Amino acid sequence: MSVRLSFLLVAALGTLPATAQTAEKSNSVDPKEQKVCRREVVTGSIRAKSVCKTREEWRAIGEQNDRDNEAFRNRPQSRPGSNGLE
Repeated sequence: MSVRLSFLLVAALGTLPATAQTAEKSNSVDPKEQKVCRREVVTGSIRAKSVCKTREEWRAIGEQNDRDNEAFRNRPQSRPGSNGLE
């Protein structure tokens, strides 16, 4: 019985440093480099698709979308009856 208990104790203690290192590595990751997964529904598909990118990549995509939306809102408007070539 004591041999079994000793073996379990050694096995448990042997995993502690690895657990501490794993927690230390996860805390040392730059927040901009953390992966963030989002579920997106692709047009024409029923299923959502998981898309994973870093926070920095998602930020850049958001900024590009904002620029595209602003350009769309500020585009020249054609009037009914005109061909837009004026």
